[in-house]
Amino acid sequence: MIATVPAPADRAINAPKAGEADHLAKGILSRLMGGLGRFGDAPEPEPGAEPGAAPQPQMAAGLVPEPGPQPDDDPVVEYEGDLRNALRRDLPSLALRSHDGATTDLSALNSPAVLFTFPHLGVAGVPWPEGWDQVPDADGSAALACSFRDAMDDFERFGIKDLFGVSSQTVPELREAAHRLALPFPVLSDPRLQLAFEIDLPRVFVAHQSYFAPTVLVVQRGVVVAGLQPGREPATAAARLLTRLKEVTAEQRRAAQEAKE
Repeated sequence: MIATVPAPADRAINAPKAGEADHLAKGILSRLMGGLGRFGDAPEPEPGAEPGAAPQPQMAAGLVPEPGPQPDDDPVVEYEGDLRNALRRDLPSLALRSHDGATTDLSALNSPAVLFTFPHLGVAGVPWPEGWDQVPDADGSAALACSFRDAMDDFERFGIKDLFGVSSQTVPELREAAHRLALPFPVLSDPRLQLAFEIDLPRVFVAHQSYFAPTVLVVQRGVVVAGLQPGREPATAAARLLTRLKEVTAEQRRAAQEAKE
């Protein structure tokens, strides 16, 4: 079944006061980047781990680790890439077309941005790709996309106004999905997974076909400063990122208050 996730009613969130957002955005992202050493990158793979095994939940730049193990690997499904390798990397200069036909070069973004990748949103009336039933939580792409759809206003309150989805699906497929799911942000098509291969983002191979694995990146001036893998709870990805942003905002305010005393 092709997912259609309804938008929830408006909700309140503890956000920066008026006029603080742009200032806080710079500080928040600086703290996230600086926090890489403080929080630590994801641990090294356990000794004896098989190459291509399903990735375990990871924490990067102090973001919340994902609960629960991933399902066992399946012969049809293989995994490559490592989110840790993307941290502190410059985004490559790629001209990617969005579902509305516009072209975006993510490396040229000057303002803070959130970028999430996903494997497949499905296509109405078209069967899922071969072997898709072997992919753990294969239908989670829609929940991931809609988590950011429903949180756009919350991110803007933190000074993050640019949000993008990226997939290997074609522009027409993404156009249909964006309309079906009422996505208000650009969804970019990268059919050759150039972004993933350039900075070693996690990828999933299903029946000899390569797809983006679900990841979330926080970007500042074209540099990846933080990231998380949604794991088995894609519907809460945006909320968990917002929680981390609120925590850093509170830390900044406490530090500023202490400096005045």
